[in-house]
Amino acid sequence: MYGLTDKQLRRFFKMAKKMEGSLSDNLMLLLERRLDNMVYRMNFAPTRRAARQLVSHGHVKVNGKRLDIPSALVNSGDKIELATRVKGIPLANMMNECGTPEFVEVDVENKVGLVKRFPFRSEITQDINEVYVVEWYKRLV
Repeated sequence: MYGLTDKQLRRFFKMAKKMEGSLSDNLMLLLERRLDNMVYRMNFAPTRRAARQLVSHGHVKVNGKRLDIPSALVNSGDKIELATRVKGIPLANMMNECGTPEFVEVDVENKVGLVKRFPFRSEITQDINEVYVVEWYKRLV
C-alpha cells in the first residue's frame, strides 16, 4: 500500500522500536509521516505512487525548500506546497477519493498544505492489521 521495499520497511520498523508506546501504532505513524504519503493525503496527487513521483522529481517544497526524498519524515507544523511550475499539471490537479483528513489543512487553490498534527491510529482508515506486520518483522530485525 505504501509502496515500500522490504529494506525500507525494516528501517522504519527499527525506528518504531526505538520510540515509546505501541510498536504497531508507532510504525503506522512513521509510515503516515512520509513526505510522499502526506502529498497524497493533501490531495496533491491521485495515488501514492504519483505523489512519490512528484516528490522525487523535485516538485514539492517543505517549509519553502525543495525536497526530493519521498521517505523524508514531515513534522507537525510543516508547510508542504507544490512548486509553481507544476501547479497547472493535470496530475497535480486530480483529487483522490479519500478526502482530506483532519490532521492536515489544505489550500486547494494554491496547492499549499499544513501538517496540523500527527495522525491518530483511528484516523488511518486503511484495512491493515499491522500486528501481523510487527510480528513478522520482530523475527527478522
